[in-house]
Amino acid sequence: MNSLAISACESKAALLEERLNVQVNALIRGRSKDYDWIAKVLRSESGPANYARFQGLLETEINFYERLLPELSHYGSPLPPTLPFLWGDYITLNREVLVLQREEKFECAPNKSSGLDLSHVLLAVEWLAKLHGLSYVAKRTFENENPQEEWLKKHPWIRREMEDNSKIGLTEPHTHDNKEDVPGGQSLKARLVTMARKALQVESPNETSASGTVTDLDQLMERQDWLDEMRNESQKPNKKDDLPVFKSVCHGQPWAGNVYFRYEVDSNGEKVPVDAIFTDFQSCSYGRTGQDIAHFLLASTTREFRKNHLETILQAYLTELDDVFAHQGVFDGPLYTTTALRQDYRRGIYMGITFCLFAMPMLSNRMLDSDQDANEEIDGAITGDVADSAGSSIEMTSKTEREMTSSFSMQRATDALLDYVTED
Repeated sequence: MNSLAISACESKAALLEERLNVQVNALIRGRSKDYDWIAKVLRSESGPANYARFQGLLETEINFYERLLPELSHYGSPLPPTLPFLWGDYITLNREVLVLQREEKFECAPNKSSGLDLSHVLLAVEWLAKLHGLSYVAKRTFENENPQEEWLKKHPWIRREMEDNSKIGLTEPHTHDNKEDVPGGQSLKARLVTMARKALQVESPNETSASGTVTDLDQLMERQDWLDEMRNESQKPNKKDDLPVFKSVCHGQPWAGNVYFRYEVDSNGEKVPVDAIFTDFQSCSYGRTGQDIAHFLLASTTREFRKNHLETILQAYLTELDDVFAHQGVFDGPLYTTTALRQDYRRGIYMGITFCLFAMPMLSNRMLDSDQDANEEIDGAITGDVADSAGSSIEMTSKTEREMTSSFSMQRATDALLDYVTED
């Protein structure tokens, strides 16, 4: 080895892990060769590191690369692309690491407070459909060939339910329930209700037409256990007994912060996305795949976008899923209907809201970096001086950055809450 350089990855942050850039130059068979890797390690603080060990985060992600992807590759269908896996160790205490090869052709989507556009979303949703479809085929094939065995017992590292981000505040000291961290000193719930009411007034200026929705919102939010109610609904069986229940391996926490895109230049000279890859599989779980789609859309797009494109996106997801099944010779009727997908999507709204409320404010504010439209997302709880300084060339303080990230995530949570209240 001629040289080794390790640095923190500025564009990516996680609650319980750190991501490092690793550049290596080595002499291989007389030739100098450069390597560009990504290393994921547990955070240096003992609290987050021990909690990550307890939750098995690196264990889950390493097994995803080391065990699940090779199994799925045996079925012949094109795998959803991922970063190449090099090495992982989740057993050696204080030496836990996951090493991946960087794919330079893939990059983050342009930073916009309006979220991902349709071309990016469709590529990401089709990637999720490939994962869901191939994992379903793998489980079904194994259990057909081994009637006395369960596929999930072969993969105990896969979580049996989607991650509940409402519990994050119990393990992280800097939650936004602290008045010093919440702009204007408002409680999280009060801000959410205020922003939702304002949004409803903008959507329905006619007070009479908006009154029913406002009443539904108030009736939900006045209860102390409103999140528990949403969680319970997300776990209920289908409303119609004849609807198929479709479950498979899910990413568990997909959003714009862990999907990357490869671009090409079209005939008009425009840079367009042509492929997508997801990363961060520490929340990989077995569940209703429509909840995975909901999590991604609620954390990555606006309510206005979903109003215009949700049906197109859901149909694209089902089409890709059917293509995977057809390629594998699974022709025994529709395994997932539009109605069942829509019900599962609604169940996933709870996961999207809790992610936006409790996880997103503590993640990297990459989604706001260099985005001149980000200030429009701020709901007025941040003072005018702070908003002005955020739009200027003056470097933001860490408090201002937290406030902008909080407002960005609150806007996403508000949009998701309104989806829940206004859609059956």
